[in-house]
Amino acid sequence: MFNSNKKYKLTKEFVTYSGRVLSRIQALKDFSNVKKGDLGGYVETESNLSQDGDCWLYDFSKAYYLAKVVDNAKLRNMANASGNAIVGGNCQLHNDSAVYGHTNTYGNVKLFGSSKIYGMAVVSGSTQLYDNAEICGNAYVWENVTLDNSASISNKTYLAGNIHVSYPSQYLYFDGVGTNWDSISFIQDTDTRIVHVYSRGNESGVTIPAVLSEINDSGISEEIKEEFIRLVEFARYHFSLTNKKHQIE
Repeated sequence: MFNSNKKYKLTKEFVTYSGRVLSRIQALKDFSNVKKGDLGGYVETESNLSQDGDCWLYDFSKAYYLAKVVDNAKLRNMANASGNAIVGGNCQLHNDSAVYGHTNTYGNVKLFGSSKIYGMAVVSGSTQLYDNAEICGNAYVWENVTLDNSASISNKTYLAGNIHVSYPSQYLYFDGVGTNWDSISFIQDTDTRIVHVYSRGNESGVTIPAVLSEINDSGISEEIKEEFIRLVEFARYHFSLTNKKHQIE
């Protein structure tokens, strides 16, 4: 029996993509800027695109395997969602951007160019990715982060705040640090040259002077203090080279 609550149906038009048969969608009613009868992108099954909300696949965008596009998320151009990825909130994927793996992308995240989110990454807030930027691994990125060029954030990095990263060399990650085998990340802002330090208890990032003050005031052993201080010194030296390499003024 026809479900009058459905907003789209699968048409008989199909493509084979990555070894899977995907059907083109067609709107059954007006919603958002979509009109009844409009053709959309391609899905493998109806489970890939929610019948609720204003989410939609435009142009030649695709959602397949176990990926889910929900809420008000929109995929345009040749963008695609695959694997076990969830794209929700008001997210927008443009151009050839892609999300896959076990990622969760929500909020007002926007992807452009050939940018990617994959692995187990969680991305939210107003994060924006351009060009060939990527977020992967177990990274958790939120607030107003902007990645462009070939910037890459990975591993178990927490990254938040108003920060702009343009190159892989503006990111350093160390794991197994201290007595608790913690991770620590150093990320340099392209615009300000300020280095932000992310670690346990500092998930929103602090500056190098602030983290040095915390280290000196902490009750950890002198050996562990020395380990952190040497990592900070290495990061400072690395970013000084990065500035010359990319002529950041």
